[in-house]
Amino acid sequence: MQALQLNHEKLEQIVRELNTDFFPRIQDQDAVSVKVFYLMGKVAQLGRVWALTVGEQGADLQHYNLKAYSELIVIMTAVGLEIPYPDRPEKLEKRESIFDQFQLLFERIAALQFDDHYIEVWEALLGLGELMGFTAAQVEAEIRSTYGGDAA
Repeated sequence: MQALQLNHEKLEQIVRELNTDFFPRIQDQDAVSVKVFYLMGKVAQLGRVWALTVGEQGADLQHYNLKAYSELIVIMTAVGLEIPYPDRPEKLEKRESIFDQFQLLFERIAALQFDDHYIEVWEALLGLGELMGFTAAQVEAEIRSTYGGDAA
C-alpha cells in the first residue's frame, strides 16, 4: 500500500503536534508498527483539518485536538489495537460494525465547510478505510448512503 510508505519521522512529528504526552506512551509498546504510526498520522491529519477549519472562526483549537485524540482511540480500538489510557482505566467497547466507527468521523466531517481542506479529509478517510480492510469504493458508498450523492 503506497500510503504505508509515508516518512516515519514525518508521522512522528504530526502525532507529537497532536498530543506530545500521548505519543511517548504508545511509542514504547512492543506492538507498535508502521500501521499504527500511519493510523495515528491520519487521525492527526483529520485533527489538523478540524483545527484549521474551526480555528478561522475563533474556536478553541485544543478542544478540536482532543476530539482528534478521542477519534484515534475509537478507531484503534475498532481495529483491535490495545490503547493505553492516560486518564482513565476503562476501555471503549467495540461496536458491531466498523462502519459505526466511521460514522463518528462522518458526522463531524460532514458538518464542516471543507473549502481547501476537503481533499485532505477525503484522503484521510480513504486511508483509514484501507487500514480497516475496506476498499475506496466501499468507503465512498458508505459516505454517499449516509450523506447523499454530493458528499463525495
